[in-house]
Amino acid sequence: EFFSENLWEKVPRSWRATLSKLTAPQLSTLLLERGPCVGRESVWPLSLLAFRASAHVLSFSRQPWGGDSFPPPTGLGQGPEEFQANGSESSRLSHHFRKHVKPKKQHEIRRLGALVKKLCDATGCQHVVDVGSGQV
Repeated sequence: EFFSENLWEKVPRSWRATLSKLTAPQLSTLLLERGPCVGRESVWPLSLLAFRASAHVLSFSRQPWGGDSFPPPTGLGQGPEEFQANGSESSRLSHHFRKHVKPKKQHEIRRLGALVKKLCDATGCQHVVDVGSGQV
């Protein structure tokens, strides 16, 4: 979608000028790693630095939390309870959520949904934006 929808043109002009000078590895390092941006050869717009800082503060930890980690389902009778009846479909998700989604992803969707609900309930959040889901 990035190229077909011409999303680069929707990025602020000052950001494009800065980001277009970076190689892919530099871009990845500077945007994804926490801490100060060392080794930059240009001054970044304050709005880009604020976006980077906000994204880091608001992102979830990549480390699992909670106790129920499961091995991947390999057949009936193994793996999470929701895959017992049919090893390739979660019984806890409706048909619309299961369509074209592999069991591992179904399990992730269910667990992430529960986590998001718990966080929303705890913080009073009423709106959630899913960035980069890859689905239309």
